[in-house]
Order: sequence, then C-alpha cells, then structure tokens
Amino acid sequence: MRFCLVFWVSLVCVACQPKKVNLNDHSQSVDWQMVAKMYINNGQDAGSGKLVWQEIEGEVEAHFVAPLGQGSWSLYERSIEVHDANDHVWRADSMDQLLLNHLGVAVPWEKLKGWVKGIWPDRIQYNEDQTSASFEYLHWQVELTKLKVVNGQNLPQRLTMKKGKQVIKISVKSWHI
Repeated sequence: MRFCLVFWVSLVCVACQPKKVNLNDHSQSVDWQMVAKMYINNGQDAGSGKLVWQEIEGEVEAHFVAPLGQGSWSLYERSIEVHDANDHVWRADSMDQLLLNHLGVAVPWEKLKGWVKGIWPDRIQYNEDQTSASFEYLHWQVELTKLKVVNGQNLPQRLTMKKGKQVIKISVKSWHI
C-alpha cells in the first residue's frame, strides 16, 4: 500500500512539473505568442504600434495596431496575405515579397522568424555579460538586447534591424510559450 501511495505521489509530481518548451526544436511544432511594440521605417514612411505575433503550427499570424487604428494591419503567413484596417488585402508569392510590397522593407522573413525565437547565426558577437548580441545578415545590422531566458530559451527583449535608412524595432513586452 505504501508503495502505491509513493508511486502515485511521484507520478503526480512529475506530471505537474512545468514543461520547458524549446522554440529551436524543429522536430515538433510549438505554438507560442509574443506581445510587443513595433517600429518600422522604410526610409520614407515610419510608424509604430502594438504587435501581437502568434506562431500556430509553424505559421505566423501577426496583428499590428497603430495609434487610432491608422496603419493597422494583420499578416497571415499561411495564405501570404496582409489585411489592412480598410479591408484591403495584399497577396504575393512569398512573405519576403509581401513585406516589400506592403511595408516597403525587404525583410528576410524566414530569418526574422528565427531571430525572434532565439535562432541566431554562429558568428554572433555577445557583449561581456551576455545580455546583448549583434550580427550582420545580407547587409542588415541586427542587434539583440536585453537577452532573457524564457522557458529555457535565450530570447531578445528587443530586436533592432537596420539596413541603410530602413529600420525595424521590436520591443517585447511578454512571451506566452
């Protein structure tokens, strides 16, 4: 009887342990969300607002809400579409092309998806206390600051990408993994 009680208590304790989710594990699809502030400058126009970025079954659905709704949009990776607040829909053959057409910024989409999840190149340079890092990719200068461990993942609280006059800043408020 005592063995059964110990067994069940052990089983319940193991089952209640928080699960560490590895966003870098490509063998399984992990659904997650981040809430952030985002600033975009394509060299001619600029805007900022709230970003809710969700990855569901490996596909991103992002909603950008600008102050007073002006310039708000929703992005759907699965259908390669952007919908704006005026019910206009933009489509393209690739996410890179869609972002260039709609935002005027040639963003390396697949890389950006990895960067926000802590998937960085080997040639990354960290500062002394490992709280920030930087690297270059296709002439984009990428800075990751306020690195924070979330569920075992080293994630940036702030990601800044610069290429000429083009700038994208994502300042994460919360992660939901």
